[in-house]
Amino acid sequence: MALLIVEFTGAQPAGVMIGDRAPDTLVGAAVGLLAATEEARARAERVLAEPAAEALALETARRRLTWSLVELRDAGDIAAGEWWQRALPEEQMLAAEQAGHRTLAATAQRQGLITLPPANGAV
Repeated sequence: MALLIVEFTGAQPAGVMIGDRAPDTLVGAAVGLLAATEEARARAERVLAEPAAEALALETARRRLTWSLVELRDAGDIAAGEWWQRALPEEQMLAAEQAGHRTLAATAQRQGLITLPPANGAV
């Protein structure tokens, strides 16, 4: 609504205004989801750091991080498919996804949902 009010000083077709604003909106959404993913990962890391973390807190943190990673990937895929789109912060998004998936694996391992192989590659 605020964008429309700003544009009242000059007449422009709605399609032009939408076309001008859509790229910024998509990039803004992706950056917002990037920040949300980082926050969810940090919260999960804090829960993991507690030796006696409650099962419910760990499950909540894992689910929140899972949702955030899915939404981040979805927003990135949608925004990347737009030819008129400004460049996304792809390196930051990839780094956030990788860190998030490592934290997600650690929470699942702590819950006993998965068993990770040894770090040195020995089986």
